[in-house]
Amino acid sequence: MVKRYLLDNQHKKVRLNFSLRLFRDFEMKLVYAVAFLFLVIMPGCLGERAPRAPVIDGPNVALPGDTVRFWACSSDPNSGNLSYLFDWGDSTVDNWTAELASGDTLFRTHIYSDTGNYVVQVRSHDKTGLESEWSLPLDIAIAFTGPLIPEPPQGPAQVYKDTAYWFETAANHIRKDSISIQFDWGDTLGGWTDFVRAGEPVSDSHTFRFSGSYFIQARARDRAGSLSLWSLPETVVVTRRPLEPPRNITLVASSGVNVRLRWQTGRNSDSVKYDLWFRPLGSDEFKLIETVMGNTVFHDPSGGTGDYTVSARREGEEVFAADTLSTIPILTDTLMLYELNTAGKAGYGWDRLNCLGSLYSMEDSTQAPFVDFYFTDLEPGSSGPCYYLASPHIGPDDPGGLVPGGSWRRSGLLDLWGNIQGPLPAYDSLFYTNIADVTVSETYVAIYTADRHYALVFAAGPNPGSATIPVVCWFQKVPGLRLIQHKE
Repeated sequence: MVKRYLLDNQHKKVRLNFSLRLFRDFEMKLVYAVAFLFLVIMPGCLGERAPRAPVIDGPNVALPGDTVRFWACSSDPNSGNLSYLFDWGDSTVDNWTAELASGDTLFRTHIYSDTGNYVVQVRSHDKTGLESEWSLPLDIAIAFTGPLIPEPPQGPAQVYKDTAYWFETAANHIRKDSISIQFDWGDTLGGWTDFVRAGEPVSDSHTFRFSGSYFIQARARDRAGSLSLWSLPETVVVTRRPLEPPRNITLVASSGVNVRLRWQTGRNSDSVKYDLWFRPLGSDEFKLIETVMGNTVFHDPSGGTGDYTVSARREGEEVFAADTLSTIPILTDTLMLYELNTAGKAGYGWDRLNCLGSLYSMEDSTQAPFVDFYFTDLEPGSSGPCYYLASPHIGPDDPGGLVPGGSWRRSGLLDLWGNIQGPLPAYDSLFYTNIADVTVSETYVAIYTADRHYALVFAAGPNPGSATIPVVCWFQKVPGLRLIQHKE
């Protein structure tokens, strides 16, 4: 019994050991198979894994036209190089970038032309062409937060250099804040204007110094310092203005014996020079007297008279004024005056337009405003023996008794001796009186009229029989000028 039990147990033990051996053999084969799969198949599977979805970042707000900077980063499980492709959200077609090492940061820029809200994404691919998923979206708003783009500047399309011109524009603001404008003139950058309400016109002036074509633009700024983009440009063509002659020359007396000339320069620039020309009495040619940069010149003719003109000159160009002004006294040849108490005309006066002398009746008060002197013997009759030229204002008190009251002029008269071509004596009531004696033959008398004109009268001598006297006169048409040089 005992022996049989032992045999049975040994038999079971043998069978159990055999079963255990079979299980261990299967287990080892399974381990070998799994190891084979891991070592042979899995490396190939791991090499084909796509890059990870990139991380992207950048600003969330920008202005239209700004250069916006973004960055992105991805990694490759196999540590290979990566390329990136951006979707800017504005229909712009992008290209794959150059390869970058895995894990390195890529920086890209983009310009949005229009306002709006955009979504930016990026993906990567490795050198085998496997692409990552798109990154999480990055929102960016393109909008104006400050001044809007100004209108194109308005102004002349063609201008002349060295002349100031005005240009105008206007700009609005998102928040209706006040704005200032700056112009780019094409040759220099202008300063900022004063702040005005949004939308109001803003003007500024500029002077171009050189000929050529220029593009003028404008931009706006608010008080916070936010800037708009530049406006669309306007083209301005700058040329040299044609040289204009001096216009509207005036000549006045200065100190009685000198003259001052003044003229209008028109639209000539400040660089134009002006020449004063003088043609002395008896000469056929003008002589250059002085060159000035302005519009005024003084001249001392040394007691002489003559003609004046002015020219404008620039870089070899010269144009003369249409006007010629003269200080030569106007001659009125012989007229016969009759003594106050005769039937003829005793009064004499100069027309202030043509400066010629005429005879007037002293018995007609309506002619009082035209008479500058008259001929009298200061007696009730006309037979002398002394004869005078007299100021019209004493006519109503003349012993002749024929002059009615009226607005008779008051003149000063002075008998002259010596040089009758030189300047007349300056008016002084101590010397110029109400009468001048012309009893003797060939008498010269200086006249100072009520409106400040000087004149020279030559009285050949009275004729007591006819109570007449012939006179020749020279009238200086420039008020206050004592120059009386004339042709003999």
